[in-house]
Amino acid sequence: MSANLLALDDPKIQWIEAKSRNGAAYKTGTIPTKGVDQVKGGAAGRGLKAEKPSKEDFGVDVNWPVDGKWYQTSSDFKSLTGITNYMVSKNDSFIAIFDYVISFKTDESYDYHFEDETGDRYECNVYLTSTTHYISYNSKKPTIINITGK
Repeated sequence: MSANLLALDDPKIQWIEAKSRNGAAYKTGTIPTKGVDQVKGGAAGRGLKAEKPSKEDFGVDVNWPVDGKWYQTSSDFKSLTGITNYMVSKNDSFIAIFDYVISFKTDESYDYHFEDETGDRYECNVYLTSTTHYISYNSKKPTIINITGK
């Protein structure tokens, strides 16, 4: 794991349970900014003012295999999606419930959806852009092939 990422069992990461498009359990995680928790519904769900994204909705095909490498995105990709860095890795923890993890950083607030090769989608609604975001999931074909943002 990259030196700038926390271990997935680090208590600083706040995890939320969710269901994928196909009904599979998964979790999203982030490190909350002081005084702001990650909750369903984002900042607005806590009565906080959420910034309206300055970007347009997008959908982009990708090929993000499970290789455990931390990548910096191209300037064109960053401009389109807001995503600056990402990694898809195997969760090797001995207590792992989920086999795979998407880790990413973004400088835009989007409701992201990551699609794997099975067609299942995992949502991560980002409103905190100053931290790494995580999606822990199970899949028979875990390579990420499409990302959308609204």
